[in-house]
Amino acid sequence: MLIKSIVLEEKKRNTEMIGAYEKALESLPKGNLSVKKVGNNKYYYLKYRNDKKVITDYIGKAAGKIKYIEEQIKRRKHYEAMLAELYKEKKVILKIIGGF
Repeated sequence: MLIKSIVLEEKKRNTEMIGAYEKALESLPKGNLSVKKVGNNKYYYLKYRNDKKVITDYIGKAAGKIKYIEEQIKRRKHYEAMLAELYKEKKVILKIIGGF
């Protein structure tokens, strides 16, 4: 059946994409960038959770490093959104396969 082979190909593609995004997420920073202002100085921190504990890592003041981390966090959020959509797709694919 043509439709069944197409759905099975889509399942394979979906599984590969999920694996690729999950692997990419491992190398990206978790959390959000936080700024503390003391006097006229700004201090940048990366805040994230490790189990139930909130971790705050000092990043520094270098504009290049801050911009790089902001881009990495933005990329992580994009990947997480894509993963959510892929998991929804996977649910639909499994329902379709179950109907064959």
